[in-house]
Amino acid sequence: MRCILTILFFFLLGSTYCEESTKDSLLKDWSNSELLDTVRMNSLKDLIFDHYCYENPDSAISLSEELALKASESAHIEWLGHSHNLRGIAMNVKGEIAQSMNHYKKALKIYLEIDDRKSQAAVMNNMANIFQDQGNQVRALEYYEKSLEIDESIGDSLGMAVTLMNIGIVHLAQGHAENTLQFFLQGLKIVDDQKLENMRGPVLNNLASVYHSMGMTDSAIVYFERSLKIRRDNEDAYGTARVLDNMGEVLLSVGDTNEALKSHLEALSINQSKGYKENLPGNYEQLGRIQFFRKNYKQTQLYGDSSLALGKEMGNVNHIRDAAKLLSEVYDAQSKSNILPTEITIENLK
Repeated sequence: MRCILTILFFFLLGSTYCEESTKDSLLKDWSNSELLDTVRMNSLKDLIFDHYCYENPDSAISLSEELALKASESAHIEWLGHSHNLRGIAMNVKGEIAQSMNHYKKALKIYLEIDDRKSQAAVMNNMANIFQDQGNQVRALEYYEKSLEIDESIGDSLGMAVTLMNIGIVHLAQGHAENTLQFFLQGLKIVDDQKLENMRGPVLNNLASVYHSMGMTDSAIVYFERSLKIRRDNEDAYGTARVLDNMGEVLLSVGDTNEALKSHLEALSINQSKGYKENLPGNYEQLGRIQFFRKNYKQTQLYGDSSLALGKEMGNVNHIRDAAKLLSEVYDAQSKSNILPTEITIENLK
C-alpha cells in the first residue's frame, strides 16, 4: 500500500496561526504610516502568511518583496529574514522548489547571524519539508530534529506540535507506521493541551493517513471526514484540496471509483484554480489510478504523463516514482492487451 500524502506544515515565526486576524485589519495596519515600522511589518508578515501564501502565492511573493524593501529601509534585518522565509513558502506552493530552498537558506543565514533561535527552528522545518519531498529522508529528519531541539529549549508549543507531526511523516514514508502514530499522538496532545484549534484539521488528516497505512480504512475515512469539515468551515482551500485527495485514495483502495473520482476532481479544481502546483502531480497520478482501475488505459497514460512531467520539473522524487510506477503498469497492461502505448509515454519511461 502506498503511503498517502500528508500535510507538511510550513511554519513561520510569529504568525497568528492560532489567532483571528482579518485581512482588512492587517492591511489597514500595514498602510498606516503613523504606526511603528515593526508593527506595520508584523501586520504585513501575518497578512502574507495567513491570507496569501496558500490562496495567492504570486501576491504573497510580491508583498514579501515589499516587506524586504521596508526592512532594508528601516534597518530591521530580522524582517528581511522573514521576507525570505515567506517567499520560500510561496515558491514551494507554486512548485518552484529550487527558488524556495534558496530563500530558506538566505533566511536561515540571517537568523543565525542575529541568533534568532525561534526563527531558526521555523525555517529549518521548512527546509526539511523540501528534503522530504525530494526523498532525502535522512536530511529531512536531521533538520526536523534540529528544529524540534530548538522548539523544546525555548518552550514553543506550536513549533513542537508541528515538528513532531513532520517527524512522524518521515517515519510513515519509511514504512514505520507505529512510530508515526506515536509522534502524531504526541503532537495531538500538545494541540489539545494548548488549545491550538487551527492545528486540529491537519492533525486529524495525518492520523487518518496513518490508519490508512495500517489498513484501518473505516477509521481513516472517519478522521478524513472530520478534518475535511474543519477545513471547509475555515474556508481553507489548500487544506481542503489535500484532504479530498487523500480521501480519494482511500476510497479507491476499497474499490469505490465513483466517489474517489468525485473527490479527486474537486481537489483538482481547487488546485488548478488556486495555482497549487505542488499538489498537482499527486492529483494527476491518483486520477490516473482510477482510470487504470477502470481499464481506461489511454486516459491513464495522459494523467501519468502529466504527473511525471510535473514531478520532474519540481524535482520531487516521490511524485516521479509514483508516476513512473503507474506508467510502467499501464505499459504492461497494454502490452498484454496488444494495445500499443503512446509515443510520449514510451519517451517518459526511458
